[in-house]
Amino acid sequence: MAGEKLKLAVAAARQALRALDERDRFAVVTFDDRVDVVAGAGVASRDAVAAAEARLDAVVAGNNTDLGAGWLTACGEIGGAVADDAVARCLVLTDGQANRGIVDATALAQHAKELRLRRVTTSALGLGAGFNEFLLGRLAEEGGGNFHFAERADELAAIVGGEIGAVLS
Repeated sequence: MAGEKLKLAVAAARQALRALDERDRFAVVTFDDRVDVVAGAGVASRDAVAAAEARLDAVVAGNNTDLGAGWLTACGEIGGAVADDAVARCLVLTDGQANRGIVDATALAQHAKELRLRRVTTSALGLGAGFNEFLLGRLAEEGGGNFHFAERADELAAIVGGEIGAVLS
């Protein structure tokens, strides 16, 4: 992911972070041909959110997209921290072009289904034009979350706000 799509992903991540408060926990993971845990699972304190936002400034475009490894790493971060009476939500922000690692939509959907049984749900946000709607739709459907599409930055607030609101309710 590069250019406008990367800008959209960073903007959406910022909006999600800013919607959290100290009662929430979060993690931020970026992925291209490698996976980077930008912020490990922890409390959404003002300092932790600011640190995560600062690290987002350093995100640059990579080569291929290992969506599976990035998403599974994020689910591991939040799944390991979920309380017994809670549900974790992973919001995948991507151009939806899985071309490294697990690329099969059925295999990814099976992982989403298994994670859902462990109370880790997945929503997917396809950014820009040309994303794999089938793959992201299956990920969200089997993951018990929602599937969204955003082509412009002004569409992000409602989507991210709706996702955060759904989790908090």
